[in-house]
Amino acid sequence: APDPDLDQQRNRVVAAAALKQAKALADKRNRAGAKTLLNETIASIEGSVSAQSNFSKALVMDLRTSLGSLQSQNAYRSHGQKFMSSKEQTHSVQRSNFVDSQDYYQGGSKAKIREKSKALTHGAVPPPPPPPPPSPPTPTLFTSSQG
Repeated sequence: APDPDLDQQRNRVVAAAALKQAKALADKRNRAGAKTLLNETIASIEGSVSAQSNFSKALVMDLRTSLGSLQSQNAYRSHGQKFMSSKEQTHSVQRSNFVDSQDYYQGGSKAKIREKSKALTHGAVPPPPPPPPPSPPTPTLFTSSQG
């Protein structure tokens, strides 16, 4: 059986490609073709090894939202076009920050920072405040005495 983590990444790539193609079809006023493509992609992801993972479910949710935005040309132009473009770009890059479920794309150093933050906020002693900046030197005033 395929590795579930690898399958999730395959689903991500497939979803990104489908969003790009569906947007191109809808831009040419072929909403029916775009809907067919998105429905086929949803079926493919739902039939995959990792279909029950939260990540794959989030991909399907993005595809369903895109599908809903194709109900009319007006809905597509006002919302769907931008949504599909944004999600296509997001899912085209393995690690991205602009997603509804940011945790799916965060790893490595971001995860470590998040864990440190959780540790600091869950009963640990807060770190001391930073020292105040040094004071500027006091200017010396010279006065001349005339006599």
